[in-house]
Amino acid sequence: MTDIKIFPARALALPLAIPFALSTLAISTNTHAAELRFDGFATFMVGQVLDDKELVRAPDGGVTPFRGFDDQINYQSNNVFALQARADLGDGLSATAQIMAKGVDDYDAEFNWAYLSYDLNPEWTVSVGRFRIPFFMYSDSLDVGYSYHFVKPPFNTYDIGGFDTLNGVKLEWQTDIGVWTSRMTFLTGRSDTKLNIETQLEPADGQIARAGLFAWNMNWDWLTLRAIYTRASLSMDLKNFLDIQLASIPFSPKAMDAVYVDNDKAEFYGVGLQFDPGPYFIVAESTVLDIRDSLLQRPGQRSYISAGARLGKFTPYFIVEHAESDYNEKSFKLLANEATQAAMGQIPGLDYGTAFGLVRSELMPLFTATLNEQDAWSVGVRWDFHPSADLKIEYMTTNDNTNHVDPEAIAIAVDVIF
Repeated sequence: MTDIKIFPARALALPLAIPFALSTLAISTNTHAAELRFDGFATFMVGQVLDDKELVRAPDGGVTPFRGFDDQINYQSNNVFALQARADLGDGLSATAQIMAKGVDDYDAEFNWAYLSYDLNPEWTVSVGRFRIPFFMYSDSLDVGYSYHFVKPPFNTYDIGGFDTLNGVKLEWQTDIGVWTSRMTFLTGRSDTKLNIETQLEPADGQIARAGLFAWNMNWDWLTLRAIYTRASLSMDLKNFLDIQLASIPFSPKAMDAVYVDNDKAEFYGVGLQFDPGPYFIVAESTVLDIRDSLLQRPGQRSYISAGARLGKFTPYFIVEHAESDYNEKSFKLLANEATQAAMGQIPGLDYGTAFGLVRSELMPLFTATLNEQDAWSVGVRWDFHPSADLKIEYMTTNDNTNHVDPEAIAIAVDVIF
């Protein structure tokens, strides 16, 4: 079973192995002698953007929500309700399944996790099935609002377009190295999903194949350090869209391969730190996404730092986020050179500089559609009004330099575990 940290008001640190459940239902039979445990969690959130003029406008006249909120009070999009069942089959073998319903999907329930785990020995565990990809420090508890101090994990870092789960094999090694507790995670598999990234490109199906991941957590008392590296082949179903956009010029297959997102090499890596001596805490993460030979951003860098203090049942906090990315210059130059040569052949007397300028104005929007340059900050407070529930209020704003808007929103959330 994947262990998930539950953070009460005075225990916000992130150790490497903490029980997910707070309630247990044991069922034993003479046939299987299995122990079955049910757990659950939920988040109910309401929020609204303060000025709808600061929302990004879509070509059809609609607006793009800001972190799930728009100009109307939203009671549903960020809500989550989930149940998890774990069967201990004895002798180190267990089965885990998690069913989740999200408000943004109109509460259509689906299996988010479903895997078997076997303890090879006290330090090594192997799992097969579908599980959360441990990209970040809070990945294991990403949907469990009660497990962290903010309303939602920092959006600019944690929004990865829907690639949350992977079907494959995971190997974990947890041991002590001196005074440190070490947990290494090795994972391989594939993932298919409907991309929900904020982009001017058309929505597309996405696939991660031949993925390999290595994550390493080191914990000593109040200090946790983390490193992550992932390498995979990424595909996005954009071929028909790009063929239409680029149909006016007979590009070579080599040039088109430079813009298609078809089994392109993608690398994701990052580091994290959590400092938590008790009265206060600091947590920070920084990640890089690098996708080669496509029209997607290369690279994309994201980071945040958050800190807070525990004042009895109240935890005031703040978050500062930064995101920046650049277009794939290599792929753009290959495509632009062919387009420039074609333009010069069609218009006699047109010099290269003028032709390149015309081509650049036509092609660059495709390469900048997924760029992200933002500075964001949030302030909020968490109130642990019940041993199994909290209430959070958070103000959030972003300086969106890509779309030239500065949206603001207020969110109120109640998180429950049971």
